[in-house]
Amino acid sequence: MPGLRILLLVLTVLTLATARPAAAAERQIADRVFLVSDAKARFIQFQMIVLAGCADEAGNDCRGIAHYLEHLVLVGRNAEHRDAALRFFADGMSNGWTTSRITGYVHRYPADAPDAAERLDRLFAFYAARLGGFEITPQDALRERNVVLQEYNWRVGANPFSPVWQEVTGFLYPGHPLGQWTIGSPASIAALTSDDARAYLAAWYRRSNVYFLVTGPVDEDLLRRTAAKYLAPLDPAAPPARPWLGRRPDLTPASRVFLKEDRRIATVTVAIGRAVPFVEQDPVKTLAAGTLITQFLSSKLSGSPHSRLVEQDAVASAIRNVSFERVMDGVLQIGLAGTPEPDVGRDRLADALRTYLRDLASRGIDEPTLDRLKRRYAMRDKIELDDPQTAPGRLINWLGYPLPYERLADLAPAVASLKPDEVNALLRATTAEGREATVIFAPAGTQ
Repeated sequence: MPGLRILLLVLTVLTLATARPAAAAERQIADRVFLVSDAKARFIQFQMIVLAGCADEAGNDCRGIAHYLEHLVLVGRNAEHRDAALRFFADGMSNGWTTSRITGYVHRYPADAPDAAERLDRLFAFYAARLGGFEITPQDALRERNVVLQEYNWRVGANPFSPVWQEVTGFLYPGHPLGQWTIGSPASIAALTSDDARAYLAAWYRRSNVYFLVTGPVDEDLLRRTAAKYLAPLDPAAPPARPWLGRRPDLTPASRVFLKEDRRIATVTVAIGRAVPFVEQDPVKTLAAGTLITQFLSSKLSGSPHSRLVEQDAVASAIRNVSFERVMDGVLQIGLAGTPEPDVGRDRLADALRTYLRDLASRGIDEPTLDRLKRRYAMRDKIELDDPQTAPGRLINWLGYPLPYERLADLAPAVASLKPDEVNALLRATTAEGREATVIFAPAGTQ
């Protein structure tokens, strides 16, 4: 289930380089099939990524169908595997996840398993068949619907933070699927049927709408042959259009305070989040500038939130979270959260956070600081790009934007060529009129 866009969906730091041609830790060995080779890995990991999530449900209404289908695929007793997929390998791991934009399935098993090649074959066979349908008994379908409801109760009902974040997200993006949560509501979950899931699968689970990613000590020729064996015969028809991706949320200017006091909350946290429209020239350049802005907000460099609010003004004891996100075409979101000093009131810290964001947009980030951020980024990039453990997440993050895979190679040159005016123009865009949420969590009885 996706977390709060203001705080928890912090723009993932993509691996970029500044002094070398764009490289890819993954190799595309067939259409939409990638290998991240890792000779030292103890496990082989197989993933299927579907470019569809809850926002693609009928009417662009997140009832929880995409997430429910994820459960049904993993537990169905299909001809390609007599038992549930979650018990595919006794010595392995299986899981799935769903967001508003994409759905993923992951399996992991020991690389030294004597039947490792056969296991890869079984996984491709299983998921190639799932691109045509799935089998589920009425009993299993009902059980999984109850499991989803239990998951909701655990993640939302028993959590003092989650219901508030649901309200905040809905306020920032009213009437839009990005303002809804993947898992749905208790009422919508109770109404889910396996027919709903089958209709969703028929629309989105297509060869042209999925990617496969394998990581570990896997022979490239073996992977290429196995993928071709099961994927080549599949229907190449394109999925439906996704009109919601071009439909900007209603960002009519509005502000609202969300307050939650609860005995289960241990520490006061104050957050400011803004969602605003902006004019975009190139999404890759926006992402590149956004990563540097996020890195600055997260740092302790001079002028950063920590430097200004914790060390200089002493209104916050800690900066809890930062976010700067290109939510979709033409929509930016910026957020900042902190814990107040004991003698600082909640409203005072909220004003300080709001003022900091406004002042940062006005003054911008200077060129020496941006150059320093680029050098830090390049160092981290080399480490991450050379590490097969981080490469799958890098690719999946990119696919979720969604932007064509081929444009990933443009990202490194984009961050290297950014000028201060380009970065600071994006910061200034966050001051546009839009939606603003002030969120306060506090232990019960505090002021």
